[in-house]
Amino acid sequence: MSLAIENIAKGDLMAEIKAVVFDYGNVLCKPPLEDDIQSMAGLLDTNKNLFENAYWQHRLDYDCGLTDKVQYWTAVSGSLGKSVDRKAINDLTRLDVLSWSRPDPEMLTFVENLVNSNVPMAILSNMPRDLKEWVEDDCDWLPEFSHRTYSCDLKCAKPDPKIYSHSKGGFDSHESSLAFVDDRIENVEAAIASGMQAFHFKGLADL
Repeated sequence: MSLAIENIAKGDLMAEIKAVVFDYGNVLCKPPLEDDIQSMAGLLDTNKNLFENAYWQHRLDYDCGLTDKVQYWTAVSGSLGKSVDRKAINDLTRLDVLSWSRPDPEMLTFVENLVNSNVPMAILSNMPRDLKEWVEDDCDWLPEFSHRTYSCDLKCAKPDPKIYSHSKGGFDSHESSLAFVDDRIENVEAAIASGMQAFHFKGLADL
């Protein structure tokens, strides 16, 4: 455990929290199901483990908007020694978006309580454009956030300092009064380094 995280655990950062910034994946939404991964792997005629390795190998550029869905799935399939046509790319994209579309009901209740308490909130997420478009246009369970920061728009991803600066710019409050919640420790540590308070998400009870 890093010194910064130890300090938070000991309660050394005592600034009043005036706004909360949430990661999306694995915080507000549930992680993909095994069936999701298996369905995508099946479209590429490969096993789940090999698919997951290729999926994440090329994900950063996709999240950063440096590649589109055609380039991303072509790279994933190429790593597996496969090829994809337009229909397969569209099917893979649909399944991928679906896999990140299921809300965590407990977290939604938590967020709704913040809304009812007039606590400003934002999203800060590494997210490819295809998923962002679904979240912005078709997701019917997310509350209204005062600010949203997506990696695909900024061409950079957590834990890059630039993405935290963009998120902090959406609030009038001082950065030390912003609380960031993320499931990845490297992203939490980067948020702390940027001046925010940050919490490593391991579930609602811990939060």
